[in-house]
Amino acid sequence: MANEVVVPCPAPFSATIEATTPHIVAADFNAAQLANHQEALGYTVANKGYAHTFEWKPNAPCCQVTKATLVVKMKSIEGGTSATSSDAGNDIIAVLGSGGVAIAPYHEPVYGPKFPFPAGTLVTKTWDIQGAALSKLNTAHTLSFYVQDDTTVLSATLQLTGCCLGK
Repeated sequence: MANEVVVPCPAPFSATIEATTPHIVAADFNAAQLANHQEALGYTVANKGYAHTFEWKPNAPCCQVTKATLVVKMKSIEGGTSATSSDAGNDIIAVLGSGGVAIAPYHEPVYGPKFPFPAGTLVTKTWDIQGAALSKLNTAHTLSFYVQDDTTVLSATLQLTGCCLGK
């Protein structure tokens, strides 16, 4: 492709969206996730998951996110004894499509592989969002995630970079 011409983006953008309070687009979650979720960042009661939807509102016509990074800081509400225990040890974090279904490969344990661990264990997950999750962000302008029930979310940030064809 020796004759390929690269045209710079006419209107590049970057944005950082912070989760300040839980915001939920119900279609992205299943009934169990919606029925029993935490009501705030830093929630301290076990057995409630954390559900959140980031909504991106393009500020110009014909915008597309070309890079997205999700950073979630979490803390165990209780300790964890193993990856299969009913305490924080089995908690997962996942980026969701619709109906509470995880978008691969964004579904993994919050903790591990070191067990046991005490209550108050801090973990930060950082994911570069690509593939189907990035496509959903560009078509629906949303990105939802869920953290299982014995972990509190301390903060969550979605960093976006992209291009708009108009201003």
